[in-house]
Amino acid sequence: MNAGQKWLQLGLDILSHEFGHSDDGQLLSEGADRLVERFPFLGRVLIIVAGEVIILHLTNLVSEKYDVMSTSFWRRNR
Repeated sequence: MNAGQKWLQLGLDILSHEFGHSDDGQLLSEGADRLVERFPFLGRVLIIVAGEVIILHLTNLVSEKYDVMSTSFWRRNR
């Protein structure tokens, strides 16, 4: 599977999950809500940091030296 196919699969999987769980409290956003309810500060920090790591990686706004999603980061820091 190439990267384009994987992006399509991820998008379809998210849509399928959201439509399949629209009335049982298992939407992804509802899971995030539960995290924030249980850990108000840390839950929000976790969500924001995870989002920022992904955004910085996908937009190449962080050097591979500091990009924790880059394979070269992990090879160098073994």
